[in-house]
Amino acid sequence: MAKKKQADHCVTLVGYDDTGGYWIIKNSWGPLWEEGGYGSVYYESEEYICPSPLLKKRR
Repeated sequence: MAKKKQADHCVTLVGYDDTGGYWIIKNSWGPLWEEGGYGSVYYESEEYICPSPLLKKRR
């Protein structure tokens, strides 16, 4: 039986870029992480996104 993955860290979704196809996130690890504390996650990167009623798949 496969183990279920559990979230062990959260970030804040602060924006998006439809041209690039990614969410813009702010990490709590501070400004030395990625680009001044901000990074990106592609829309299709489901392994990094916890289920949320606010994030619905496009049809």
